[in-house]
Amino acid sequence: MEAQENSHKKMDEIERICSSLNLNERIVLSAYSNAKNEFSEKFDALDSNAVSKALRRLLSFGLVSIDNEEEIGYNLTDLGERYLERGLPEVILVRFLSNRKGIGYDDVRAGSGLDEQEMNAAVGILRSLGILDIGRSGLSLKGGKEAIEARQKALEMINSGRTDIDQSILTDFSRRGLITKKIKEKQIVKVTELGREVIASPLFLKAGIGKVTPELILSWNAVKDVRFLRYDMNPDVPPPIYGRKNIVRDFMKLIKDTFYDMGFSEMDGPYVESTFWNFDVMLFRQNHPDRDIQDTFYVFSDDASVPGDLIKSVKKVYENGFNRGKFDRSYGYGTPFDEKQARKCILRGHDTAMTFRYLYSVISKNKEKPARYFALSKVFRNETLDATHLAEFNQVEGFVYDDNLTVRSLVGYLTDFYERIGIKRIRVKPTYNPYTEPSFEIQGYLDSGRKWIEIGNSGIFRPEVLSSFGIRKNVLGWGLALERALLLRLGITDIRQIYGSFADIDFFRDVEERKIFEGLI
Repeated sequence: MEAQENSHKKMDEIERICSSLNLNERIVLSAYSNAKNEFSEKFDALDSNAVSKALRRLLSFGLVSIDNEEEIGYNLTDLGERYLERGLPEVILVRFLSNRKGIGYDDVRAGSGLDEQEMNAAVGILRSLGILDIGRSGLSLKGGKEAIEARQKALEMINSGRTDIDQSILTDFSRRGLITKKIKEKQIVKVTELGREVIASPLFLKAGIGKVTPELILSWNAVKDVRFLRYDMNPDVPPPIYGRKNIVRDFMKLIKDTFYDMGFSEMDGPYVESTFWNFDVMLFRQNHPDRDIQDTFYVFSDDASVPGDLIKSVKKVYENGFNRGKFDRSYGYGTPFDEKQARKCILRGHDTAMTFRYLYSVISKNKEKPARYFALSKVFRNETLDATHLAEFNQVEGFVYDDNLTVRSLVGYLTDFYERIGIKRIRVKPTYNPYTEPSFEIQGYLDSGRKWIEIGNSGIFRPEVLSSFGIRKNVLGWGLALERALLLRLGITDIRQIYGSFADIDFFRDVEERKIFEGLI
């Protein structure tokens, strides 16, 4: 009974498909199945667009499968065409020496017509193949003429479009600039079992009419029994969902909610920043490599407004250090501080500039009140794009101001934060920053790459940096890379897969279906 019911369902499905196929789709399906019927003879009259459109529809019905294959070929370069006509240098040398022995290098070069570069290349190739002997009396062949002639034959085969050539010869020709590789995408279309059943059905040959035309109406009596194509107004396939949230935006929300839950308030600041807030308040040397145009995006302006009292204090510490007693002092850089350079404008290189703005505007005016702040915003660096670097990316900045803060407090905040966003394998290692001591690089384990990658930087602000703000308590600070943390959550190895032309839309839709942030705060 069940088998009979399944048979009826199959017949209904075939009838539904046959009543939905237009003429072009019947022609294309017949052609790819090698069926001999009235449709297959019309395939050559279709243009490529009509065939592509028909194949897409056949694929949606499950009547065909389409696989993409790469077809690799080779083209001769100008040098390759020259050697095709004249002969490869090693072939010319072998032909010249085939009936001669003990001829001097210069005589061989003059007699063969090879220039110095071609002669050296030919000698090197023949020696590496063990064919050439260089003795006191001169150059002589040891044999192997056939192997060298095969290289010239390979050049002729490449010119004729053949690819069945020894790989070592192809590698050598490519290295010498005689050939270039060409890769052509090729579609392999196969008719499925359902496709063959549809073609075998008597209904397949009864092509229907897709639209009513004036001619059809005028001849209605003649065609009144014609079958019209079926249009399914209730397809089984769910409609595509548009306007989904970007996975990066979801991750940003998760991070913000996490910091709110940890008792932090949010900071904000400008994209275009002065070098004073970006570098000088942190006591970066004014000739520090990070300030070079190769690392920083400069804006054509050098008149940024900075607080007069603060720049004087920073200048004093920069040049002479500070002194709060025998065991609490520094000596500065001992070089002049250039206020003009401090007023140059750049695209913000890190969110730490916001931290120092808040240290000045909030903390220095409320020194007895504990505070926790975070920021999540874009930063800009003149980086070469690669698997772990972007020129424009999001940074998660944060600082804590309170009594009795230690390195253990810092590691505790970082561990708590990362666990809350689903990253459990992190570690810290000592590093150097001009404005924190001790300083720690934060690393996360990338399972898909089986390696530890840097995901942030952190430390306790140096007393001389805070002295310009009149702050004596410890301040914990960190700058975390949002996109690198997202790599760990998504299990991908290349940060460029998140943005732009490298991004796979289907991958991100699958991510949404997996709900990787569900259950986290």
